[in-house]
Amino acid sequence: MSEARQNIIDAGIALEAIKKSGYRSTATAIGELIDNSIQAEATDIDIIVINKMIRNGNRNSNNVYKIAVLDNGTGMDLDILASCLKLGFGTRKNATQGLGKFGFGLKGSSISQANTVKVYSWTSKNEVYMVELDLLKIIDQNLQYFEAPKKINLPEEIAIHFFDHIGDSGTLVVWEDLELRFKRSETLSSRLNEELCRIYRHFLDDDDTYGARRYINIKTLQEESGRIDLEPLKANDPLYLLRPNNLPEEYSSISTNELLETIELPIDYEGYDGNTHHSKVEIRISLALPEIHKLGGNCALGKHYGKNTGVSFVRAGREIDFGIFNLIDRSDPTHRWWGIEIRFEPELDEIFELSNNKQHVNGFRGIRDEQVEHIMEEAEDGNLNAKMLLELNKTLTHQIKKMHSLIKGRGLGTRGGGNTDSDPSLNRANTTISQSNQATSSSQINQTDEE
Repeated sequence: MSEARQNIIDAGIALEAIKKSGYRSTATAIGELIDNSIQAEATDIDIIVINKMIRNGNRNSNNVYKIAVLDNGTGMDLDILASCLKLGFGTRKNATQGLGKFGFGLKGSSISQANTVKVYSWTSKNEVYMVELDLLKIIDQNLQYFEAPKKINLPEEIAIHFFDHIGDSGTLVVWEDLELRFKRSETLSSRLNEELCRIYRHFLDDDDTYGARRYINIKTLQEESGRIDLEPLKANDPLYLLRPNNLPEEYSSISTNELLETIELPIDYEGYDGNTHHSKVEIRISLALPEIHKLGGNCALGKHYGKNTGVSFVRAGREIDFGIFNLIDRSDPTHRWWGIEIRFEPELDEIFELSNNKQHVNGFRGIRDEQVEHIMEEAEDGNLNAKMLLELNKTLTHQIKKMHSLIKGRGLGTRGGGNTDSDPSLNRANTTISQSNQATSSSQINQTDEE
C-alpha cells in the first residue's frame, strides 16, 4: 500500500459536481458576482453581455458569446486574488453580517454557466492582475493547482468599449465558453432584468436605510459593430413601496401600496459557540391602495402585481427566496393585491437552512394540519428550527387571512381592468397616490406603526 499523501479532493471531479450545483438561472448565478461587488463597496456594477453572430444551420443567429461583470469596488490584493477561485476559500465564510457566507459563490456560480472564468482585479488602475479557472483544461490535464496571478492588461473589448467605466480600483469577472440555458441575447437580457430587479430591489431604490444605492446596468455589446445598448435595473418590489421602480411609467416614481403593519418576531438560534442567542425577523405587510385595486388584474399594472404574488425572504437587503411556501392558493387572484416581506440577518442562516448558493430558505414551508402535532413536540424538545417554523407560520397564516379579508371586503372585481384608458379611476388613482406619496418615503417605510 502506498504511503504517499493523497489529495482529499480531485479538482476536476469536484468542479464537475459543483457545476451542477443548482442555480435556478443565469440571473441568480450572476447575482453571486453582484454580491461580491456590493461587499467590495462598489457603487457602479455593469453586467456586460457580449453578442456575436454565428451561423446556425441555414440562418445567422445573434448569440451571447461572453458575459462579464465589471465593478468599481475596492479590488483584491494579490493574496486574495490568488485564492479567490479556490474551493472553500472566502473572505466572509460564516459571517453574521453582509451578503457573503460560504466562500462558494464566485466559483460555484461561474462554472455553473461557463467552462472558463477569468478574474481580473486591481487596487491601482495600471496594476491589473488575473487568475483563471479553465474547467476543461483541469479535467484533461488532471491539474490540482492554480497558477499564480499574472500581471496583464484588461481584455481588449472591455478596455476599448468600457474605458470610461473602469475605476481606479475594481474587479472584472469574465465567463467564456458559455453553457447557457438561453443563448439568444434578447431572451437572456429579459430574464436578467426580471429576476435581478427583484433580488436587488433594496439596492436600487433611492433610500439607503436598508441597502445602500447601487447603479446596476445591463450593457449589451455587439462584437461586430461595437454598438452598446444600456438597460438600467430598476426596483421590482413585491410590496410596491420602493421608488423608483419598474412599474409602468406613470407609476414608476410612486408607491402604489400602503404599509399596513411591521411585526418583529423574536427568534432563538444556536451560535457557533454552542450557546443560544436571540435575534428577530421583521415581517412587513403591504396592501394595494383601493384606487390601484380598482384598476383590476387585466391592466398592465394588475399583471405586474400578478407576477409578484407570493412571500419574499430577504437576507441583509438581498432577496433569497420568493414563492407561495404552501401558504397561498395561487389560483385565487385576490392574493396579488398584498405583499409580505420577511427580513432576517445572516446569524439566522442555520435556522432558515440557507442553501450554500443562497437560492433558497430550505427551513421554511407552510405547515399542513397533520404536521402540527409533530412539529410542536419537536419545539417542546428544544428544537429551535421547529420553534421558528411554528411561530412564523402562525403569524403569516393570520396575516394572509387578514389581507384576504380586507381585499374581499372592498367588493371590487379581481379580474377586471377593462379599458383603463377610458376609466376615470385611473386618473383618480394617480391623483390619490401622488398626494399620499408626499408623506411616504423609503425611510418612513422602515418605521413601525407605533412610530
